[in-house]
Amino acid sequence: MLFECITVALSLATMLDSLTNAEEWILSLEDEEIQRLITETKVTTASDTCENDIFKRFLGRVDMKFDAKPIESNLEQVGKPPTTRRKSKSRTSSSDRSLKLTLEQKCHVAQVENEAYKQEIAATERQANKVLDDCRAKIEELNIRFEENKRSVADFGKIVVKEGYNDWTKSVCSEKFVRFTEESLCQRDTTIDKLRLKNNALNGQLKKLRGHLRQKEELGDVLHAVDFEQLKIDNTKCLAQIDDKNRIIQKLKLTAGRTQQVLNSLKNKLNEALQGGKRLEAEINQRMDIIRRSKNEMIIVKKEHAHENLINKNFYEQKSSYTVPSVLDFVRMKNEEREMARQESIYNRRLKIAEVCS
Repeated sequence: MLFECITVALSLATMLDSLTNAEEWILSLEDEEIQRLITETKVTTASDTCENDIFKRFLGRVDMKFDAKPIESNLEQVGKPPTTRRKSKSRTSSSDRSLKLTLEQKCHVAQVENEAYKQEIAATERQANKVLDDCRAKIEELNIRFEENKRSVADFGKIVVKEGYNDWTKSVCSEKFVRFTEESLCQRDTTIDKLRLKNNALNGQLKKLRGHLRQKEELGDVLHAVDFEQLKIDNTKCLAQIDDKNRIIQKLKLTAGRTQQVLNSLKNKLNEALQGGKRLEAEINQRMDIIRRSKNEMIIVKKEHAHENLINKNFYEQKSSYTVPSVLDFVRMKNEEREMARQESIYNRRLKIAEVCS
């Protein structure tokens, strides 16, 4: 007990000396350096916390009986009584260094935790797939029951209600109902027998598969280290092939994306071309209507032109056959006309006088 108290006191004194030196060094720093030091310390603390959590989970999973021997030997070395204070410092520092995990040990812990996570993920996936399969089976069963009930209701309405209804008694015939019930029960028994046979066949296949799996597991226990090395080599080759295939898939995805973009642009151009074609078709229809009306107007104009030509021809014919008297004859006839008009007026006056006298 006294030795333990002395050891604790020496360690506390060492910590106080280191803290005093650290305080002096921190006070000598500037604000930017202190800020950078705080940031680095936070990052280091976060990584150390993550490593400690992983190591705790590793200790919780793995049996540490064989790995605890070097740690106990280191602890025994730490527990030996120091001769002087200087030697105790060197021993405590060396023991602290020996208690830290090496890089290989950290890699081993990380690999074990990675495998454990993979196993947990695989178990979770298996459980989730099992739950999904159960849900799919239940949904399929409910769908089958729903279809059967729907079919039964339709058959009942057709056979019993419609065909078994008697207009005289205004009721359903009981024989139809009994016969329908017996046929339904017979069909259900037949379906149950088929499902039972199918279930037995599936159970037999399951037993065979379990037997093959058991044989494979027994053969797997006989495998040697060379086989595992070969499996590792094959696994490495398969992983390389998978990486190549993934790269090819990425290239194909990029090509598919570019092709999709080109396809979308071509679709847009096609839509624009179709819209332009529709506009051109509408314009063509309008032009055809205009041409049709123009043709009709041309026919009418041709008819009018032919009629006008005929009139003009008749006019020229009349003009060619028209004769005009000479100027002297015209003057003489004009004088005769005036004389006849004068004679007419004289005779009219005489007639009026005669009428008045009589």
